[in-house]
Amino acid sequence: MYALISSYFSKFAVFTVIFFFFPHTPIQGNSNAKENILTKINILHNGLKKMHSNQTNNKKLQNILGIINQTYDTHKIIRIIFGRKWNDLERKEQKKLVDTFRKYISHNYLKKFKKINKFNFEYVGIDQLSKKYKICKTLMIIPDENQLELNYLFHKKNGDWKIFDVLLNGTISEIAIKRSEFKKIIEEGGIKLLIKEMEKRINSGH
Repeated sequence: MYALISSYFSKFAVFTVIFFFFPHTPIQGNSNAKENILTKINILHNGLKKMHSNQTNNKKLQNILGIINQTYDTHKIIRIIFGRKWNDLERKEQKKLVDTFRKYISHNYLKKFKKINKFNFEYVGIDQLSKKYKICKTLMIIPDENQLELNYLFHKKNGDWKIFDVLLNGTISEIAIKRSEFKKIIEEGGIKLLIKEMEKRINSGH
């Protein structure tokens, strides 16, 4: 399973993001931020552990969708992925794209984690990148396989801390992967084709 997850990201290694520009310093004297971030991480990880339960896939999908709403800033993520033409979209188009992307993320989580029979997560620590950006470092532990380093980038939005990127093995950015994956689709058909493609993948189980 380590190989399955890692191979998905490794072909995009050219888009690796390494945060040399930010000094990584442990959070000190900011318990509210740490508690907020840890709460989000626990909500996400506990939800992922339930992906192998006896619930129907539809129920699992609804559960993870609720978790994504609580923990991720999907608006920021898809805005970065869509690029400079985001501001040209009407507000209702932006909302449609955010809602579809949120479902797409939830579908991907379900697809990946329901296949793993047993795994756990280990908290490593939280570093401060800047006043409004922090990184939470964790390990995904799969018995008899290598550990996966999963680092979550958080930013502060309206007084709350939300995930806006995930780094596999500490460096490979989910946002960079998705920008590469959707670049041609956006260039050829804009928002309509992007939404159509995400809905197609959700419905087909891609």
